Amino acid sequence: MHFLRPQGLICLFLSSLAFSHPGWAGDGIPEPVSPAVHWWEVQEENAAKIRAGIRHLDQDWSAQRYAKLDEAIEDNIARLARLRGEGGFAPVERALMLDRALALAARGRDDEADRLLRQLAGLAPLPPYAIRVAGDLALRARRPLDAIALYRASLAASPDEVSLHVSLAYAYLEAGEDEALERTLTEIERIDGAALETRLLRARMHRFSDRPRLAQQMLDALSEEERHSPAGELEAAALAQARGLPRTARAGYARAEAQAPGNVHAKIGLAETAWAMGELEEAKALIDELIVTMPEHPGVLRLLKAWESAARARLSLELNAGQGHGRVSGKDDLSTDLWLYSPLLGNGFRVFAHHHRVMADFDENRADHIRAGVGVEMTRRDWSLAAELGSERTFARKATISLRGDWQPSDRWAFRAAFESRADDVSVKGRYYHLGDFGADLAAWRFSVGATRTEDESRRQSIDVGYYDFTDGNERATLSATWFERIYSVPRNAVDLQFAAYTSRNTRTDAEYFNPKRDYALSATVVSDWLSWHAYERRFNQRVAATVGGYRQWAAARPADVDYGWKGFGELRYEHEWRMGDDASARYGLGVRRFPYDGEHETRAYLYASLVFRF
Repeated sequence: MHFLRPQGLICLFLSSLAFSHPGWAGDGIPEPVSPAVHWWEVQEENAAKIRAGIRHLDQDWSAQRYAKLDEAIEDNIARLARLRGEGGFAPVERALMLDRALALAARGRDDEADRLLRQLAGLAPLPPYAIRVAGDLALRARRPLDAIALYRASLAASPDEVSLHVSLAYAYLEAGEDEALERTLTEIERIDGAALETRLLRARMHRFSDRPRLAQQMLDALSEEERHSPAGELEAAALAQARGLPRTARAGYARAEAQAPGNVHAKIGLAETAWAMGELEEAKALIDELIVTMPEHPGVLRLLKAWESAARARLSLELNAGQGHGRVSGKDDLSTDLWLYSPLLGNGFRVFAHHHRVMADFDENRADHIRAGVGVEMTRRDWSLAAELGSERTFARKATISLRGDWQPSDRWAFRAAFESRADDVSVKGRYYHLGDFGADLAAWRFSVGATRTEDESRRQSIDVGYYDFTDGNERATLSATWFERIYSVPRNAVDLQFAAYTSRNTRTDAEYFNPKRDYALSATVVSDWLSWHAYERRFNQRVAATVGGYRQWAAARPADVDYGWKGFGELRYEHEWRMGDDASARYGLGVRRFPYDGEHETRAYLYASLVFRF
């Protein structure tokens, strides 16, 4: 859900809770107090209490912040009962009820406020300020289209009210009405374009709309003084965080907090960036502090909800099923990986169980490999480590061990390393039953290292080196590199381009499985992503990916190696991704791939799916 800031709501309450009333002569001499004047004074006394209670909300986010406002609401109910008990006076009755509706909205008792406003609207048209509060209630209830209609109705009476236009902009953002959002931002700039908050709003909307480059340009255009103001530092830090640069963001939040001690948005940002950097204990301590000091702040509550979701137990499933008729890729193949993670334990630990299976048919033979294991995962600042002990469940039934580690010392650089005593990605064709050799035991230990350089969300480069030592005497060395570039980005659509290069060398010349003496591959992949639907934490994306490339292979033979030359290959994939809140997501798709092996192209069609569920 996008972060919604109440724009001018408190000021609106304070300006609206005082109705002019008769009772004073033009020359300043008070007339005799009439019953009507008396009741208007009764209403104004209560309105003053409500104003004081609302002012207090901006100063106190503790559990006691509503005490004054609750007292004012009870006083409102008592005054209205007394008025009705003495015969009533309709204008003051309505004024008291409108005051109570606004106070209930400020109190967070949205259902009561909404019912009361609807009741009053059924008797007579609501004043513009009450229509606006109804819009705020609709937006908080996640009904942005209703909020838009209400804000527009309120704007008819106050066309140059900047805070009202800002509320409308957030409603358009949540409704996904990008053109209307742009018109509203332009109108805000017409009214108050010189204000820093107006320019920061434009940058913020670019960030929310997945246009970080435009947001960065807006921030870069600010003056030195504006960039280093608390508001400027906060927006720059939030943008860095959105661009995947948590250390840069953390420094910005720290500067903002130093200039404005106790700023809740800076404290939330410090907790989020500590979490992103792997400082889980510090993040938890900051969240606990926020819950104690500001338990009612909506940003704090959203952060707590996200933390509690991430700390839950997690089930992950990945599946890939294919159909082909090739000598190398086989037919009717299936691979599955299932992980079950424990809840987050003390000091950044989780334990997990893992089940892996891959199988395929080759002519009259079935190749199959199953491995099960348990492990532990540990997270610290800048690095993580996972260790898994397991056992193969087919043929050899050998014990296995795997280790993997990641280290990210800066926002720009990340390094990784992995070791497997019996690698899962060994060619499945080498694992099938031989009639004369029941239970063929092909395996390999594998070691790999890699590095990634990230400039921002739109550009990164990676390189990986791997080494395999097979039980049949073969040794394989691999080298791969990728360059990722986001080439197009507008609200709801992004287009990415990735170039990849790969090469390998094998020492054995007569292996059962596909084992070129030397090979090279070059490819380019274009991925287009559409955000087709979203409603706060829930969203639905569609993606299309197309890959084209060339592959060159040498095979060992006598009297001379065979060079199959460059052969083209390609792949096409279409997928859906659903995010169902913080606790569940699913991705599935289908694809077709055509690739040359030993000079002959093989085609494989496949389905794939992944599921993540927290509980």
